[in-house]
Amino acid sequence: MTFVGDLGLDDATPNFDESDVVFGEPHTHPGFDGKFGGAQKRVDLAVLVLDSEPGVGFAQLPTENLLETLDLKTTRFTAVGYGIVREDKTKGPQTIFDDGLRRFAEQSATQVNPSWLLLSMNPSTGNGGTCNGDSGGPHFLGAGPTATSTIVSVTSWGDRFCRSTDWTARADTKVALDFITSFIE
Repeated sequence: MTFVGDLGLDDATPNFDESDVVFGEPHTHPGFDGKFGGAQKRVDLAVLVLDSEPGVGFAQLPTENLLETLDLKTTRFTAVGYGIVREDKTKGPQTIFDDGLRRFAEQSATQVNPSWLLLSMNPSTGNGGTCNGDSGGPHFLGAGPTATSTIVSVTSWGDRFCRSTDWTARADTKVALDFITSFIE
């Protein structure tokens, strides 16, 4: 794992080296069934236990059922990832590219259910989103001046052209928090 802002995928020489990489051991939630989709009790979470300090601050865990306490019509979220980018959402898939930059997108919620927080990626409503390669990346509570370091969900999957709905696995459920906190000393 790396926290470098620009991986340099568009450059002749990458912008990072092995000293920028932090290694670790992944642990998939035992309830993950290897499938994706809208099942109400699907658990698409994993924890990466790092071998050394990453050199950046740590995010905060949400309180249990935090999403039920929010006004989802007015709350914004911030997604972060290194995935592919669709710069122009009005044209076809030929506008998708990968440049290795860490990016963020602000989003609003469309639905919350027992396993998922669904977020809009519709640019006509002022929303960005995630795409292929962003899976496992965080969605923070708040955006812009209201942004926090509290992770409420992680990117799981979305529509094939990255322009409609961002399905994110909730981090504020008892099942998720019990799993995550079992790795925290």
